[in-house]
Amino acid sequence: MTDNQAASDDLLHSVIVEFGGGNQDAAIEQIWCMHRENRHDGGIAHALALMLAQTGKPGDAITVLRRAVAAEFLNPDYYADLANLYLGADDQGRALDCIQTSLALNPVDPKLQKMAALISLDDRRSENGDWPAELYPGGQLEDFDADGRAITGLLGEGDYYQVIAEGRRILSHRPGDVRAHYCLSVALQSYNHVGQVIGHLTAVSKWMPAFAGASKGLGDFLHQAWRLKSIRGDFANAVLDRRSENADILDLSEAAGRYRSALHHQPEDARTRLYYGNLLNDMGNAVGAIEQYHLAARLEPGWISAQFNLARAMMNAGELDHALERVNQVIGMEPEFREAIGLKAKLLALKGDPVGAGMTHLAAIEFEPKFSTEVYF
Repeated sequence: MTDNQAASDDLLHSVIVEFGGGNQDAAIEQIWCMHRENRHDGGIAHALALMLAQTGKPGDAITVLRRAVAAEFLNPDYYADLANLYLGADDQGRALDCIQTSLALNPVDPKLQKMAALISLDDRRSENGDWPAELYPGGQLEDFDADGRAITGLLGEGDYYQVIAEGRRILSHRPGDVRAHYCLSVALQSYNHVGQVIGHLTAVSKWMPAFAGASKGLGDFLHQAWRLKSIRGDFANAVLDRRSENADILDLSEAAGRYRSALHHQPEDARTRLYYGNLLNDMGNAVGAIEQYHLAARLEPGWISAQFNLARAMMNAGELDHALERVNQVIGMEPEFREAIGLKAKLLALKGDPVGAGMTHLAAIEFEPKFSTEVYF
């Protein structure tokens, strides 16, 4: 633990003590400041959410607790607390997803099993309490905690070779272990094993439906697989003058569904909205893509990728004036963004200004290309 982290933990503890001592307004104000300074600290977000819930602000509590879950997505307690907030808001669907996710990470919690059994939805009824037995049949829980600490520790160290070895060992005696599946999905990305990554993320998404990052990641890799297959098909048609055996385009609707699942649990995730917009653009849904880019740009106004993609989508939809206004904002944010300057040149040409387009194009080629996964994925 670093000195800064230790100081932050001490301050958080003192704020919690202050809240418990009755000085609730001052405690909440202070922890809000801490949260604004470090929105990715799960412990701070979790404590703030619980304080907000106790002071009659369940809506704000849910929003903040979602951030805690996003920051520490393998913490079963955060999902359990979020489930309780959803139950209080009569959102049984999201509550059930959170309970199932928490049980996948902590299968021996009887309180969670009882909560799951009490929730009754049209397509998911009282058998919900049997999830741990279905995921880990035959009591496959020996060394469960130790295995989890081992593989997540290796992942934190970036030792992907050992992560793969340890993950496969765990799955050999506990095939449903969601932590092993997740860690393997991360490690295998370094070796470009797209198919295996998709397989592991599919397992994580099934048993951890409230883990939005897994659904978003699965959408990303399904989209990537479609892109790779399309490229191979185009190469076979153009260069080899024959149809590639892999030329059939994967159905992108599954990827779209994964993005929607992620946004169901993390609606304020700008990155998911941007990637979902990219997918919709490839599916020919320009209106839907523009909507997602708008939302991403609104959530993170300073994120240049969202602004650029929005400008590009507006141009493709024929909204030339709005696109030009937006791309000028992008260039104002990053004057050497070559692709943005090139996009402006295209817009000027489309608007009937060939001289301006030419001069802008010449200005663009003076800069190095900016490669951005968010822009081009």
